[in-house]
Amino acid sequence: MLSSVHDELLSRGFAVIDDFLPAPLAAKLHDGMERLRQGGGLRQHRFGFKPNMAAPVQLFTKPHIFEAEAGDAAVRAIAPGLAEAIDEIDLQRAASDAFPSLRLASGADAATVKLQCNEGRGGCFPLHYDNAGPPSKRALTGLFYLNPDWRDGDGGELQLQPWLRPMATLAPLHRRLVLFLSDRVLHRVLPCHARRYCFTVWLDGEGTNGAGSLSLDSRVAPEELHLLACQRVLSRSVYSEEYVASMEECFVGSAEQLAPQLASHHEHVRASMASAPFARIANAARELKAQLASSARPPPQPDAQQPQPAQPSIVAGAKGLTAAPPALTASSVGRVELLVLALDAYRVAVSVRVL
Repeated sequence: MLSSVHDELLSRGFAVIDDFLPAPLAAKLHDGMERLRQGGGLRQHRFGFKPNMAAPVQLFTKPHIFEAEAGDAAVRAIAPGLAEAIDEIDLQRAASDAFPSLRLASGADAATVKLQCNEGRGGCFPLHYDNAGPPSKRALTGLFYLNPDWRDGDGGELQLQPWLRPMATLAPLHRRLVLFLSDRVLHRVLPCHARRYCFTVWLDGEGTNGAGSLSLDSRVAPEELHLLACQRVLSRSVYSEEYVASMEECFVGSAEQLAPQLASHHEHVRASMASAPFARIANAARELKAQLASSARPPPQPDAQQPQPAQPSIVAGAKGLTAAPPALTASSVGRVELLVLALDAYRVAVSVRVL
């Protein structure tokens, strides 16, 4: 079945297969998740946050999100058979056969399974890549949804933001499988208003985050980064406003967690844009993003036509936002190399060097 979405996954970066899980298996998995939740086998999502490399790690939580690893002792004790039911799917083997060009790694240590319950009440995830940078080897993400009673308005949709492409918003429909490239598709989860179950399978790649994967070449047009992993080092500068909005939604009511993350994000963007070559690439991408948004916007009514403001561009060294600089050309700079250090699951530190 995975082979049917081969071209879609490799050309768009993501693919959706509805009714992927057989109904009896989906019912078994859903029942196991229910038992796990009721039996206290899920723990609140926690992640380490460092505002910079020298700072100590702070332990933050995601409101209303509870998780477990498939191999946890509590999973086997409270919901016996759940992990085995997931093993029946064998996504690792099926994906390796269907997508040989991804060079997915083999072995138990090359696949990770996370079980998740979103209790609603606005629980969500901000924008991020599942593989933010080294040393992660994640290449492919598989999201399986177990929500037989999901209805419009329940929220919890997966929102995919392929690089400089239209956004895709996907409902967490029962038995649905969503596949996407872990290191090349920016995404988030919208606020959830009803209990939502899913489990994620991350598959490692043999060549993921290899040499050159985080190096930008100015001769490559920004739109051609669509399926290149180096887009990650530009994403916070290009999608800065979207990152901020998603963090504000995720941590509403938790100012002590939101404030340092917003400060870190703004500092990350400021430091990155301090490099003029980096800023030229990022602003060219922002201009394309603005054009995409403008083309997707419904035409105004004749009696309410107003000029649409252009997408602001972030300019290196400026405190405010100004017009975009001239278009980047190959003669502007030959190559920009970036040293990227993963600070946590969602953020990277960037060091820019012009060659």
